[in-house]
Amino acid sequence: MMKGSARRPAGIPPSQSLPLRKLLLSTLISLGFLAGPSLLAPRLAAAQDDWTVRRDPFDKGLITRYKRMLAQNPSDSGSLGKLMGMYRRYRSVGLLIREYQGDQDKHPSFSNLMVLGYLQQAEGQVDVARGFFEQAIAMDGKDAAAHTVLGKILRDAGQSVQAAQHFQEALRFARNKQDKMNSLRALADLAMAANDIDAAAGFFKTYIELDPGNLQTRLEFADALAQHKKYSEAIVIFKEAEQKLRSDPGQRVEVISRIAAALEGQGKDMEAVAEYERGIKLVGHGYYAVKELTTHIVDIYRRRQELAQLTTKLEKTWPVSSRGHFEWDTLARIYEETGLADKAIDAYRKATKKSPYELDTQRRLIVLLENSGLEKDALKQYEAVIRVAPGEPRFQLELAKRYWKNGDTSKALAMAKKVEARFSGDAGVLSALADLYTAWNKPDQALD
Repeated sequence: MMKGSARRPAGIPPSQSLPLRKLLLSTLISLGFLAGPSLLAPRLAAAQDDWTVRRDPFDKGLITRYKRMLAQNPSDSGSLGKLMGMYRRYRSVGLLIREYQGDQDKHPSFSNLMVLGYLQQAEGQVDVARGFFEQAIAMDGKDAAAHTVLGKILRDAGQSVQAAQHFQEALRFARNKQDKMNSLRALADLAMAANDIDAAAGFFKTYIELDPGNLQTRLEFADALAQHKKYSEAIVIFKEAEQKLRSDPGQRVEVISRIAAALEGQGKDMEAVAEYERGIKLVGHGYYAVKELTTHIVDIYRRRQELAQLTTKLEKTWPVSSRGHFEWDTLARIYEETGLADKAIDAYRKATKKSPYELDTQRRLIVLLENSGLEKDALKQYEAVIRVAPGEPRFQLELAKRYWKNGDTSKALAMAKKVEARFSGDAGVLSALADLYTAWNKPDQALD
């Protein structure tokens, strides 16, 4: 037998081996052990399809659903946003616009015009969008959303009169409270911008009647009145709001501060001071608002050139035994401003003892010591600050400069080396240090 030839089963003639094989193959296929050629090909094709074909994420069924929703309510921002998102990701917004334009050409409708307006507006084509909204209103002038969006476009374009007309129409056809409130607020803002306070007051009044529990709106209205120097009217609203905030001292203090500011606007300084002091008593000692309220009081006395009287008052209000950093620091600043350097230095020192980590107070004390000719005391204060705040480089650099200025070059260079080692990864500090070495005529250290 030739090499490589197939071996026949024993006892089977060559002429019978091929039919037997066909019989065996057909038997195995019929029993399901093998797939025939006609069955195998589709399965292979399907398997290949599983690996190569992917479902198009541009779901036409979902798109049709969103378009139907927009046909019912073209101002449905959620559906419009999702529809635009799909087109922006998988096709283009331009294609979506062309589709709507084609549908509008065949079947003109209010909803198509509104959607086209929103699409053009989203694409930054405000003038084109305005044209679509105007066409929509010409087709159906009783849609509040159409008047609102056109009113906003006109307002932003500086056409306040026309904008107000559309906001009025939006208010007229509004179907729910929120739409009415939006229109009223837009009308109030336009009236305020036109300095028509009476008209604005009317809109705000109606707005508040729709939502009587909304204190924020009342406060915004009062703020607007105060900005237009309608202080008396503003104060009335502020006081009404404060009565509703009895259980919220934080917000209540903010309203009291607004009342005081309005009194300042009226020129009633001492009444304003009384309100600021009332706010301070309400929040108690150490509260963050105390600093802000006290700053307003100091500003009033400064404007009246009566800081000396204020220091006397504060010294009585703040007994020495009860003073913390804030009280000592406030007195020190007033003493310094009124030329009482010795008292200011003493107060600053007491303030730094109460809170040594208040670096601004430390800085003011050092500057005042130097200006008063107490350079040794200033150096000691620098050293004290560095011990307290070793991670703050500016004081260390300043101290090195002063050592050098006083002729103590060894201390200056030692301090510079400490700074270099401590802040080796800070490019800003190293740059400042290089400038310092250059000023000291140390080019090698500066270059390094």
